[in-house]
Amino acid sequence: MNIANGNNSSLLASGKVTPTLVYTIEASVQGPLLLLAINGVKVGSASNTELTATSLIGLGFSNTSNTAGAVLFSNYIFIPLP
Repeated sequence: MNIANGNNSSLLASGKVTPTLVYTIEASVQGPLLLLAINGVKVGSASNTELTATSLIGLGFSNTSNTAGAVLFSNYIFIPLP
């Protein structure tokens, strides 16, 4: 989970998940509060009052094993928060 402001970026959280066929990833931003959940379980959060608006959320994949791996991000849904 990275937070970026202009040209500056900071790592907020990282981790590993057990390989499986499907994960549900939820990233939400409301004002300065950023939340990340996997399968409904919060795995990271941060607050940054310097952020006044969110223009994008990025997802990435890193394979740290010695075996082949792949990822497919699909079924994007954008829901504006009240």
